Amino acid sequence: MRVSRDSIGQRDDYPWIRPQDFAFCLQREKRLDLLLPAADLQTSRLILQEYWRRFKNQYDDHGIFQELTPQELQLTVPIKIHGDEGRKGGWQKAATTTALMEWLEEFLASDAAHEAVIANERFKLIFLATSSMNRALRLLYYGGAWLHRLEAAEISSLGLTFLRAYVKLAQICLAAKEPRFPIHSKHHMLFHTFHLMKCWAAKVQWQENPLVDSCQQDEAFVGVVSRYSRRVSPKATIERTLDVYFTSLKKHLRGEE
Repeated sequence: MRVSRDSIGQRDDYPWIRPQDFAFCLQREKRLDLLLPAADLQTSRLILQEYWRRFKNQYDDHGIFQELTPQELQLTVPIKIHGDEGRKGGWQKAATTTALMEWLEEFLASDAAHEAVIANERFKLIFLATSSMNRALRLLYYGGAWLHRLEAAEISSLGLTFLRAYVKLAQICLAAKEPRFPIHSKHHMLFHTFHLMKCWAAKVQWQENPLVDSCQQDEAFVGVVSRYSRRVSPKATIERTLDVYFTSLKKHLRGEE
């Protein structure tokens, strides 16, 4: 794979990979199926045509529809570019949070906790919040890139139920002067996400899954490269990291892993 070099900061030969060179590499290896939605071009055209049809229904004022013809859109692969400030702390958001939420729901639904949940309003709200968010996330992850309006309406209802239960729990704990919230979820972002899903469900048949704008896959990819960077010489970290990545990529593309 070709490595380009440009001036960045005080360095005149900073190495990086152009997206088109990455695509050319996949073409040479006959693995464009990793970039296209299907293994053959004809099927990919049909899938991309449907993708942009749904996208236009939801975002009809997007500039791409003035720049490209319907025929060109059939060969246009949508790419999301995410920016992130990087990781902080040691809490593994995906694995640890998921395990905690799944365990909490299962425990509160068990026979051992049944009487306590029925008798205590706070436990009822905890169970309602946890089970609602867990189901919402399951539906999101199983839903694909596009959600039907019925799926979106159910997910938005579950998400907003979680937020209402959480607010009520916070009020109860605040009144009792009990600090019970060591984990702070991003309620402002969650509200906008679920509220917009509810609004779109009333307007269009298909809407983009909000997970297409999340960064878990990006962070997983960066995590792989980050591990490579910690195993190479600090004197040539960038070059050696690319070398190790290329070796791993070659094995993956050729099924040698």
